[in-house]
Amino acid sequence: MIMRNRTNLFLIVCIFIISVCIRFYLSHFTASPIVFGDELLWSRLAESLHNNFNTDFRGNHFISQNIFYPLIISVAYFLEDSALIYAVIKLINCILMSAVVFPIFFLTRRIFDNKWLVFILVIASISIPDMFQTALIMQEPLFYLVITTTFYFIYREFEDPGKFLSIKWSIFITLLLYLCNFTKATGLSIFLSYIIYLSLSYILFKHINLKQLLFKYIFVIISFAFFYFLMNFLVKFINGFPEISDLYSGLFYFQLNLDFFIKVTTGLFLISFYTILAFMIMPVIVTIAGISKKNSAINQLNIFIILNTFITIIIIDSMLFVRETSNFMETRIHVRYLFVYFIYYLIVSTYHLYNKNKKIINLTLIVTSSIIAILSSAILEKYKLVYPMLYVDAMMLASFNFYYKYDIVKILFNISIIGSLTIFVYWLCKKKFKQTLIFTFVVVFMISLYNSFCMYTLYSRNYYNIGSGFGSSELKKEIVSINNYLKEQDKVKNIKVLLMPITEVKLNGGDTFRIDSLESMLNVRYSVLAFEESINESFKNGVFNIENFFPIGYKYTNSTKERFGKIDYVITTVDNVIFDGLIPVSIDGVGKYYKIYKVNDERGIFRVSQMIIDRHKDMWTNGLTKVRVYSDKQDINLEFNLNAQANPVDPKLIITDSTNHEEITIVKRLGSTYNFSAHKKIEDPYFEITLKSTDVFIPSKVIPNSLDPRQLSFRLLDIKIIN
Repeated sequence: MIMRNRTNLFLIVCIFIISVCIRFYLSHFTASPIVFGDELLWSRLAESLHNNFNTDFRGNHFISQNIFYPLIISVAYFLEDSALIYAVIKLINCILMSAVVFPIFFLTRRIFDNKWLVFILVIASISIPDMFQTALIMQEPLFYLVITTTFYFIYREFEDPGKFLSIKWSIFITLLLYLCNFTKATGLSIFLSYIIYLSLSYILFKHINLKQLLFKYIFVIISFAFFYFLMNFLVKFINGFPEISDLYSGLFYFQLNLDFFIKVTTGLFLISFYTILAFMIMPVIVTIAGISKKNSAINQLNIFIILNTFITIIIIDSMLFVRETSNFMETRIHVRYLFVYFIYYLIVSTYHLYNKNKKIINLTLIVTSSIIAILSSAILEKYKLVYPMLYVDAMMLASFNFYYKYDIVKILFNISIIGSLTIFVYWLCKKKFKQTLIFTFVVVFMISLYNSFCMYTLYSRNYYNIGSGFGSSELKKEIVSINNYLKEQDKVKNIKVLLMPITEVKLNGGDTFRIDSLESMLNVRYSVLAFEESINESFKNGVFNIENFFPIGYKYTNSTKERFGKIDYVITTVDNVIFDGLIPVSIDGVGKYYKIYKVNDERGIFRVSQMIIDRHKDMWTNGLTKVRVYSDKQDINLEFNLNAQANPVDPKLIITDSTNHEEITIVKRLGSTYNFSAHKKIEDPYFEITLKSTDVFIPSKVIPNSLDPRQLSFRLLDIKIIN
């Protein structure tokens, strides 16, 4: 059954090279990092491992158990150009993820005597939508390769367990199991599944005696613990034994109450349902229906892959779903932690169909198919996938963006799922295994191609849509220009930069994502400080004296932070703010997404002079805007430059300060100025003036050809302090 042919191996190498080339070409449609803060985290850890041989991230010695991926991509930092480093990391991803063809080839040729099936399955392994992970600085490319390699050797053990009881083999297989966890936290499920399966195989198949089982248990667990604590020690050693921050320590906090159990139960159901949907239903149904007590390697792989999937789902449910889900009506499903198992469902189901296993035609197959066909539409409607997360967390479900957008897609989906499962079950009941196998392959490749098309469409749209910013070519140009400028300045003097987003990272995006994009590719020393959080808490007086200030750090971190130190440059996305002590720096091609300043004060101090809140970039307001003016005086006179040119009426404007002093004026549509005497209380750190009007209009209803749906009132063009 084992094919040995150099020509076949040569063809596999060709498939590998073609895959690398195609994926590397497609990866250029992400011009800059777009997944935050994952890409930011792994790129910065890789840079720290290369430059400083530690795991420093924003002044935190970070993570100890999942740094295999940044360790691999750290070789890219032998280069100095940030754009080239980014390209090399993506090339490494393409090589890693395309390399799964080798373990899949070696595995499938041990299972099938039909070389065409082997090549179809090899191609299927690199045709899944999650291959677009090659364009991201994420762990998944390495995780896919490590998992497929580990499964190959585990299958070798399934073939003849009695031959694999030596100490050397136990150390080797445990090292592979540890590398799964060393790459990604959910890789722990492979180790847990292996341990549990040792007991199951002893009960079901009696491959080894109880003494051998206990020996293997003890040796594998001790070896895994040895690798785990050895790596923890080495990471602490290279960092000088600090307190290590842990990305995952805060993810397992929960309270045992009714709400928790409801979330856990619902999570297990939803993650399982969407995983079956992502794995294209039929391979999963056949694999589940194919479980038996038969003492064969393929049946053991059958049981092992289902066990592995279930344990991974439990980990995802307890670690992420319970914590992230506040509303079951909008569900975030992390298929990217599970996609590595899909190819094994396809392999096992192909084996059952190719070998005409009549035992798969059972009640389990028929009932499961019927339930999915009948209930899938209702579940999709009630528990909607979170739209922004589909592209990253569930690339195998990316096409469902259209499902929720267009009713016609819903109708076609319902027809296709009922129709395809009806054909599938009918042909199996008629024992038409060949037709069922061909039909399964056609469905798998068509759905994979369609979901891949959706991913490609998203990336190319981001790349060419200059207005969106995220991952666009124009954003990359600004990042490259900033990096080149800072690199030249760093040659003259060892500089440090302050990155200042408007606010901390939020799920709905925002300017912080652009700052994270820049940070992922920055090649000088830097610190990060969120503007709004800082000015509302740490620097309420508007004075940023940050030399001895400890930064907030990154989410989930708890280790000691380093002081900021003196700052030479500030790069920000903050609008509507005038700073004292900062000199604008002009760089060709920079200005749409970032503003860069040089710090004028020798101590690195700068301050906010004026700040406008709730004003749109086009100067319009939605009827209410606030102005903060920082001054040591108790009374000041301000001149507001106003207009309301598109407003059908001259809006009435009420201006109020924090002492409730109020003045009323009319804003002329062609423009007017108004002098306002502002006062503040002694304890107030700044003047806060509110400008309010109820005379609003909607541009799309007033201005010809306008599509602007906002409710606008007046424009605040400028503010001057006139005394």
